[in-house]
Amino acid sequence: SYSALLQDCYDCYFSQRLALLRPAVMAAVRDMLTEHQHNLPALMQAGCAYMGRVCTNEHQLHHHFFSSMNAGLSAMLESLSMVLYDACRPLYIQKAVSLDTLVELCVVLQAESIEDRGEETAAFVSVAEQMLQDVQQRLVFVSPSFTVSQIKTYDPEPTDLNYPERLQTPIAPGDEKALYASWYPTLPRALLLLSKLSRCLNKGVFDGLAQEVVGACLQSLRTAGRWISIKQGVAHGQLFLIKHLILLREQTAPFEVDTQLTEFSLDFSHARDIASNLLRKGGFSLDSIANILVQGAPH
Repeated sequence: SYSALLQDCYDCYFSQRLALLRPAVMAAVRDMLTEHQHNLPALMQAGCAYMGRVCTNEHQLHHHFFSSMNAGLSAMLESLSMVLYDACRPLYIQKAVSLDTLVELCVVLQAESIEDRGEETAAFVSVAEQMLQDVQQRLVFVSPSFTVSQIKTYDPEPTDLNYPERLQTPIAPGDEKALYASWYPTLPRALLLLSKLSRCLNKGVFDGLAQEVVGACLQSLRTAGRWISIKQGVAHGQLFLIKHLILLREQTAPFEVDTQLTEFSLDFSHARDIASNLLRKGGFSLDSIANILVQGAPH
């Protein structure tokens, strides 16, 4: 019949195009691997752009010969797209890939997945989404080890515990770099990690990892507070902890982390009674002020 004959024409066309294109695509991918061997995000970006052009050109050529679309075209383009997938996957699955590189890969692949270029690139987008899922899974695997090594078990330098002197350095208005430098290092590290993860993962997965990050940050702050209490006095250690807990609460609010670890509040309901007792005993001191703050410490 006419339909069977037309399908035979389709099958012959796709088999011949695939035989011609696969060696060319493999050669192009090898060249990109050589050119970007030390920059995986650049390789992924170049590979995605190349496959997008291949898909667009093949769609245009197909329309030149055939008046109707055939499912074989998508199958052929997906097969060609898998050449890039097979070449890149071993590179981003290996242990040596850093968390920052994985985040950059997510950004590149998310752009490919959400960019609406119509049916011409639909076959490649499905492969790009598969690569994105692989990278996200790798990111979920790498994030906890980064949290432990860079936040939870952070080994501070002597200057990191130099409180309250670190707070006495003048900071110009709008100088965010100097402001962050006055914080204990694990706090900006935790916030930066949360910012990166929130861009790459869906809400459910992000919330699970965010709990670990916030919990590790809290533990590091408590540990630092104890060290400062030993070296500088209990009052300074407690004030350090209160300051950073408040900062942690404020800075994590935009992430809407679904965890009770960040749910703390300030309660100064006892401040009046404490102040009255202090006045009867002869006034205020640094320790007495700290006592008021500790009574209303975040919980």
